[in-house]
Amino acid sequence: MAQKGKKQTKKKSIWYTLLVILIIIASYYLKSTKTKTPKHYKQTFTNEYVGKNDTTRLIVMFYNMENFFDTIDDPKNRYDNEYVPTGKKHWDTKRYMTKIKHLGQVFANVDPKELPDLIGVCEVENRRVLDDLVKNTALKGYKIVHYESKDMRGIDLGLLYDPTEFKVLESKKIDIYYKPNHPARTREIIYIKGQTRNGQILHIFLNHWKSRVARRAGEQSEYKRVLAAKSLKKAVKAVLAKNPDADIIIMGDFNDEPTNKSIAQALGAKAKPNKVTDLYDVMIPLDKKDKGTYFHEHKWLMFDNIILSGGFVLDHSKIVPEGSGHVLAKPFMLKENRKHEAYPLRTFDGSRYLGGYSDHLPVYEIFDVKY
Repeated sequence: MAQKGKKQTKKKSIWYTLLVILIIIASYYLKSTKTKTPKHYKQTFTNEYVGKNDTTRLIVMFYNMENFFDTIDDPKNRYDNEYVPTGKKHWDTKRYMTKIKHLGQVFANVDPKELPDLIGVCEVENRRVLDDLVKNTALKGYKIVHYESKDMRGIDLGLLYDPTEFKVLESKKIDIYYKPNHPARTREIIYIKGQTRNGQILHIFLNHWKSRVARRAGEQSEYKRVLAAKSLKKAVKAVLAKNPDADIIIMGDFNDEPTNKSIAQALGAKAKPNKVTDLYDVMIPLDKKDKGTYFHEHKWLMFDNIILSGGFVLDHSKIVPEGSGHVLAKPFMLKENRKHEAYPLRTFDGSRYLGGYSDHLPVYEIFDVKY
């Protein structure tokens, strides 16, 4: 009897141990699968993001996402060799998914109640990275407009949009010409025509003009941005020729400021419109206050801009802009140097991994929507 009792006790002990193990495994699984709100969201807002609940506004945004490459080697593009696991940047799945998480964090922090409705982006390697971005962030369900560009580095532009707020009717690439009859091997301008939920037709132009790299800084590369502006101006005039009241949104990384020749003269964007066919830059008020999106040599530069047609404010548009654009500069997106100057926390500093966001800050404009 005593031996039988010992066996029963031992059996109960085994079952108890197994039960404890199962409880530990179950609790670990629930903890690991639970969606957590990053602490930066809580620091930024009193209310966490819970979904779109304001249909009286349209938020339009542009973001240079700085070398948003996947981890797969493209044999046709030698410039992506450093963005693979065996490359000098050791760009593996973990770092790639961290980049996606951080980009999603930026989008979720534009507004405490809703995501941007239209998001223009640049420096993306291909359609795949945009698909991954949409699937793995709060942008799930957003649609994509993307075209492969002729850029030598293989970086493209694209538009992410909420299909419940915007319907694409037409899209195409517009070549930039540095020489007559020879399309430049650079990022083309992307044109999208679409309709908002209240029936408004929007004409959107996405841009990423020639950069100011050190060996071609200043006026040596300025002519290429001026010619890009002229290509854009021609396309804009074609839209306005059909409808002078057309609502046009031009946005992008221009690698020039509102006062530079390409934007102020060649494109003709100004601070305020006098007629519906005028173009005006909503980032000028912040630019005058020495604010910007790119930090270089201890100075902020307004390289990223949103430019609108005069019809938005002069012709009783159903979608009315606030009038002054915004730069998103949350504390988690910034880093300080030794002089306590804040600048964008980027993904890499050369080959040194920082795990940041981008070397640019995004710009956005909020429109009041009338029904």
